[in-house]
Parts: sequence; structure tokens; C-alpha cells
Amino acid sequence: MAAIAKGAGWAVQLGVHPDWRRQGLAGSLLAEAMRRFRAEGLSRAMLDVNVNNPQAQRVYRRMGFVRVGRHASYRKTIS
Repeated sequence: MAAIAKGAGWAVQLGVHPDWRRQGLAGSLLAEAMRRFRAEGLSRAMLDVNVNNPQAQRVYRRMGFVRVGRHASYRKTIS
């Protein structure tokens, strides 16, 4: 479980349909989210995203985000 960052707005599960990728939509969505976070008086923006997507990571870095951790989810089928 991730710690909740005080004064931070969270973007969770950002995604763009494959047909609409590479048009700047993810960056535009993040920029709008950050504008709204700022309007609410928040001082930081946090992302909870899939770290296995190098194209998405480039978008986040270009927007000024830095990776602060990595977590994994586990699954087990029980019978």
C-alpha cells in the first residue's frame, strides 16, 4: 500500500486508446490535471502507473515527473 502524500493530487490509470496515441493527449490530460490540482491549492502531482510502458514513461519525464518508487502486484489462483 502506498503512503498518501499530503498536499498531492493523484492521477491513477492514465491511458490513451491505441488509435489515439502519439498525438499529445496523455500530456494534455496530465497538464489539465495539474492545472486543476494547482487550482485546489495542491503543491504536488503524483502518478500511479504501469512502469512497464517505456513510451508512457517518456511522457511522464517530459512533463517533469520523476520516479520515486516501484511496486508490484501479485496474484495466485487458489483451488
